Amino acid sequence: MMIGEMRDEETLQFGLSAAETGHLVFGTLHSANAAQTFGRILDLFPSQKHEQIRNSLQFNLKAIVSQKLVPALDDSLGRVPAIEIMFSNPGIRKLIKEGSYEKIPSVIETTKEEGMQSFNQSLYNLEKDKFIDQETALKHSPNSEALKMQFKGIFLRKSGLIGS
Repeated sequence: MMIGEMRDEETLQFGLSAAETGHLVFGTLHSANAAQTFGRILDLFPSQKHEQIRNSLQFNLKAIVSQKLVPALDDSLGRVPAIEIMFSNPGIRKLIKEGSYEKIPSVIETTKEEGMQSFNQSLYNLEKDKFIDQETALKHSPNSEALKMQFKGIFLRKSGLIGS
C-alpha cells in the first residue's frame, strides 16, 4: 500500500493501522533525516498518544530512507541523491521505545554491515565516485566535521574511531 504525503494524524494513523494488520505500507513524509522523522510523526498526534504511537512504530516500522538531492559535478546529471538508510533493528527499536531519537544517527553510522547508511557515508561515497566534490559534500553534510575526518581516512565504527 502506498500513502503519498502523510501530513495529518488521520493519514498516519491509517498507515499504522494497515501495518499493524500485516500490510506492507510505504509512505512519504518531509523530514531532514531518519531521526527527525520520529519527531515529525509525533508532532501529528496529541501528547497523550505519543507512547501508543512509539509502541506501534517500535513493532511495525521496518525502515526509513531519507534523501537529499545534491548538485552533481557533471551538469548533465543535474542532481544526485545522497541517501540515509535506517533499518529497524533491536537497537533502533529500543531507541524508539525510549524516545531517544538523537541517538539514532550514531546507530546508523556504526551498523553499515546491516545495510544502514548515514548521509555522511553516502556523501563520502558520492565524492569518492566523482559524482560530487568535497565542497558540495561538506555543504550538505549533517556533520561536516565528521565528514572531514572521513576524507582524511578516519572512520567511526562500533568500537570507536579507526583509521582507514
